[in-house]
Amino acid sequence: MVTEGIEKRPKIASFYIFQASIEEEANRVGKAVEILEGAISKFPENEKMKYYLGTLYDRTGNSGKALAQMESILEANPDNADALNYIGYTWTVQGVRMQDAEKMLRKAMVLRPDNGYVIDSWGWFLYVQGRVSESVVELEKAARLSPNEATILDHLGDAYLRYNLPQKALQQYREAQRFSRDENLRVSLEKKIRTIDTEFVQSPQNRNSERTPAQEAKP
Repeated sequence: MVTEGIEKRPKIASFYIFQASIEEEANRVGKAVEILEGAISKFPENEKMKYYLGTLYDRTGNSGKALAQMESILEANPDNADALNYIGYTWTVQGVRMQDAEKMLRKAMVLRPDNGYVIDSWGWFLYVQGRVSESVVELEKAARLSPNEATILDHLGDAYLRYNLPQKALQQYREAQRFSRDENLRVSLEKKIRTIDTEFVQSPQNRNSERTPAQEAKP
């Protein structure tokens, strides 16, 4: 039906985006990329299409092309919060251009103060910088804003674990497993769960009161 719609109305960008999303849902990411690469020449100013193509590049492991796509969006619109967030988070994960990553993520938060994915990126930046108690607070907020998102729950689990809250970390990892559709993430989570079961759950002396930074701040 979508193909028929494109044939009848080839100038409607959302048809191509929908067609690509169907292919992605069927785990044919390469085909989804092919569709959008073919459509992008018809809609060179369509930020939603360009952003989606960038995320598909990321899914295929081509972070270089993904970053280039996001940067092209910012050239046309410096206030595109999604592109700012993507680049800031990617640089954070790669451990490069951290000052620039911080600037981008701060700007994204101003533009999208209640977006769970943006707050998650900022929380992960704080985690990577070693500001663990701050990261826990931000990642808890991200998990409230975007519940059931496996990557956010995984990040929160990592922050809890570094803050010496293994039971809370275990809970987040198990929740992340429930909602993850990414096999690599599921394998990583399983390893983390086994580690906590071995090193913490079976050794009660390693536990603390399991109070989060937000709880500790309360009188």
